[in-house]
Amino acid sequence: MRYRLGRYHDALGDLGRAREMASLEVNVTEQIEILLDEATAFDWMDDYGRSKERLEAAKALATGALPPALSARLTMGAALALHRESREEEAAQEFEMAAARADSLGDEGYETLVVSLMVLGFIYQGLGKLDEAGAALERAIQMCQARGDLLHLATAINNRALLRACLGDNEGMILDLCRLLSISRELGIGKVELVGEFNLGEYLFLMGNLDTAMSHVERAVALERHQRGEEARPVVELLLARLLLYKGDEGKAREIIEAIQRQQAKAAAEGRGGMEMAPSEEVQWSMIDLATRDASGEAWDELEERSARFSVGQEQIEVIEARARALSRRGRDEEARAALARAIDVAGRIPNVMRERLERQRGA
Repeated sequence: MRYRLGRYHDALGDLGRAREMASLEVNVTEQIEILLDEATAFDWMDDYGRSKERLEAAKALATGALPPALSARLTMGAALALHRESREEEAAQEFEMAAARADSLGDEGYETLVVSLMVLGFIYQGLGKLDEAGAALERAIQMCQARGDLLHLATAINNRALLRACLGDNEGMILDLCRLLSISRELGIGKVELVGEFNLGEYLFLMGNLDTAMSHVERAVALERHQRGEEARPVVELLLARLLLYKGDEGKAREIIEAIQRQQAKAAAEGRGGMEMAPSEEVQWSMIDLATRDASGEAWDELEERSARFSVGQEQIEVIEARARALSRRGRDEEARAALARAIDVAGRIPNVMRERLERQRGA
């Protein structure tokens, strides 16, 4: 239970000892369950590399028939690994399979089912399946409320907030994120508060409410630094850099991505895993890199192609918009207008909260 309370390192120590005992007893089922617990703990620490290692070790042991609940959980673990690699269509298929397997298992399948539903509720948004996202999230929320499960309810409400933003229900989004922050304080889990501050800051930023967004983004950065110190994740600092870039402060935005680059190099030299950026985050890093120097059209074209593969939801729009704004700042107005028109066209196909700020730029 320790990793559910944010005591990840203590939990991993306990789980490692338990796995050694299960190995001595040649209890394969128990070993698989413990490996999946370890994978979850590492995932919650955002150490996706070691999480996947534990998953692969569990899969290697699963050579025979497994109890139905464990089989469903293993499928969910595979789905989560795909999701962390930004392979969303493949992840959705695996989560759907995990949910179907867990659905008839009652208490044994509860957590696998609710987690699969709430992550599907996020993935479907990026795939443009908003009705499916809403149905998955409402079912997950009802299940959590029926059991008084605040931990998973927090994530489900967070994902519903993002959906409401995509649907243009900004008031509903803010209410959900404020409820998320309230739950985080009730649970006393700083990571949940960080998620709420991050998402509220990001969506206010994407909507163009920069001043209000900044206070939440700075709070998220402060929480991340307090909780992780030198192991602070790039994604939180990247959000601050994205906001500064949009405001035209190329110098400060570039300072942040160069600091991230140094942090990544130091972690690699010291053999510390878990600091790597996800593919979608690498796209954001590259976006800021190109936008803060005289990048070539070919470099931007390559980034747009990479963004189409790996960016999550409206992040793809932001990349093209950043290209337009970088061109505009350099006086290349005709190219900037063409890029902005392309961003607006993509925004017509991807659920997003950016249309108003894009239209304001077109009218400027």
